[in-house]
Amino acid sequence: MKNKHQLPIGIGISSILLIFVILCLLTFAVLSLVSTNADYKLVKKNSAHTHEVYEAENSANELMDKIDSILKSTYQSSDSSNYLKQVQQNLTSLDGISFPSKDQIAYEVKVNEHQTLQVVLLLNSEIKKGDSFYQIETWKLINTQTWEADDTLPVYTGDN
Repeated sequence: MKNKHQLPIGIGISSILLIFVILCLLTFAVLSLVSTNADYKLVKKNSAHTHEVYEAENSANELMDKIDSILKSTYQSSDSSNYLKQVQQNLTSLDGISFPSKDQIAYEVKVNEHQTLQVVLLLNSEIKKGDSFYQIETWKLINTQTWEADDTLPVYTGDN
C-alpha cells in the first residue's frame, strides 16, 4: 500500500530554489548599496575639489582685475619709455606679486594644502589703442607636494 500523505518532491526543490534566488537578490542588493555609497563619497570629494579650484580661479581673476586697473592707470599716467619700470613700482603694493623678468608678472593662489594656481602674465611693451596690457602666459594648477608611491601590500604573513 502506498503512503498517501507523502509530499511530492517538487515542493522541496522549489523551496530550495526560491531560497537560493532570494539570497542571490539580497547579495546583489548589498553589493549595489556598497557601490552606491562608494560612488557618493567620490562625488562629494570631486565636488569639494572642484569648488576649491573655482574659488582659487575666482581669487586669481579678482587679482588680475586689480592688476589690470593698475596697468591702465600706469599707462595713462606714464610715457611709453618708462612704462615697464613704472608698472613694477606700482604693483609692489599687491601681495604675492613677483616679476620673473622685466616684462612678466607672476602670482600664485592657494587651492588647498596640495595645490596652487600659478598665473604668469606677459606684459605688452608696445601698447596701441584697443590692445590689452598683457597676455596670459600661464594659468595652471601646480602640485606643491611630491607624490610618494605606496609600495606596501597588506599580505598575510602568518605571523601572529
